[in-house]
Amino acid sequence: MLKISQRIRHYRQKKGLTQEAVATALGVRKENYAKYESGERNPKDDRLVEIAKILGVSYNALTEGVEREFVDLVYRHAVTAAMGKIESFYAFYSDVMAGAVFQDISECFLLWEEKFGVEAKPFYEKFLLAPSLKSLIELNDLHKAYIDALIKQEPVPGPEVELEADPELEDEAIYRLAFCIAMTKYLLANEFDEILEEADATMDGADVSPLQFFAVRVFVPFLSHINETVEMTMWNSTIDDFETHFLHGSLTYFGEEEFDDNSDDGEQPAE
Repeated sequence: MLKISQRIRHYRQKKGLTQEAVATALGVRKENYAKYESGERNPKDDRLVEIAKILGVSYNALTEGVEREFVDLVYRHAVTAAMGKIESFYAFYSDVMAGAVFQDISECFLLWEEKFGVEAKPFYEKFLLAPSLKSLIELNDLHKAYIDALIKQEPVPGPEVELEADPELEDEAIYRLAFCIAMTKYLLANEFDEILEEADATMDGADVSPLQFFAVRVFVPFLSHINETVEMTMWNSTIDDFETHFLHGSLTYFGEEEFDDNSDDGEQPAE
């Protein structure tokens, strides 16, 4: 689990600030601020609030991590959508899709879309070019069938897809990645009512509401893929490691490098 000191360092570096710059904004010596990042000194709550403002993140991002908040939101929306509560599906867009974490994840998925378009064109044109609810269901079912075949040690179904951008990427991860790319594009391209209308037209007499049909067939699986990865990464690294774990099931870790920002040579007034 990340310590507050590691989170402070991560978000400072992510914002492109030096230790000296943050120390100046706080009105403390650089060496005193460096102790916050090394874990030698724990900032009090009021100081942590100041640091959060300088780094442009919330207080909770430093104490618990934005990933924890994201996981809680996604879990809540997945459950209530499966129960057919339409207000949760509406809230998903403002609570989750507009958030920084989901935007980072979306950018990761959409960058991989370009690779499918170049390296697996027939598959791309069928599932990713203009995803519909029908194609999403087919792609998710393909992934589930692949997993079931692996568990039962049977021949795997579906077309083989190879991506030269990552030759070591396993087929299971490719299908899962493709499904998440398609779902991201679908959610970004369609309004609430359009999604529910398409669900209603695709249900074929299913005895559930359109939202429940959409939730069970594609929405909840999509959120589950994301949540599983974020759950794994947030305790050991940061959301920046999402892609690594999503694709390969592995994590990167913070190193134990020294706090030696070369540009931080000046001293600030004593705290």
